[in-house]
Amino acid sequence: MEDIDPLSKNVNHLQNSLVALSAARPDSDLVRLEVGQDGTILDVQLSAAARALTPDALVTELVRVHTVAIAESHKAISAAIAALEADPRLAALTERRADALNQPLPEVRSVPTAPQRAPAPPRPAASQPPSPYSRPATARPSAPAADFDSAPPPPPRAAEQPRPQSRQPTPEEEEEMDRYYGRKTWLEY
Repeated sequence: MEDIDPLSKNVNHLQNSLVALSAARPDSDLVRLEVGQDGTILDVQLSAAARALTPDALVTELVRVHTVAIAESHKAISAAIAALEADPRLAALTERRADALNQPLPEVRSVPTAPQRAPAPPRPAASQPPSPYSRPATARPSAPAADFDSAPPPPPRAAEQPRPQSRQPTPEEEEEMDRYYGRKTWLEY
């Protein structure tokens, strides 16, 4: 399929460059690194000469080799993206796509509504029922405080909440418990 359609070849090349591990071996043979596509170090191989280096020199060499590996990986990905973007079919699609922020706002069209009629004048009602929120014009005498029940509500009835009734154990049950728990009467001490 790749030989027929260069676009699929470019897509596969981009996928491979994104997934492939970068085995960096720069001009020195001290350190060999395998770097993942996200830049993580997956494998470190040190030569005998690298093992003889001081810790600071070894870290400096590791950082240099890691930087080279990431740069090579970025170059491979950039080349694959450039080859993919060079395809004329994708360029035509990109040109047709427009930036939404640079587009003029669409005009809002009003939905046609039914023709408006002039509002009818209010008809006088023969007798309107009184509103429950309206107060009578006459003042009511205030009720004395003794008319109000200030007692707390009655407790719930026993039928609503059954209570377990406690009972005293029978003498037989007491003897059984004494034997079970090993209790002695005051005479047995």
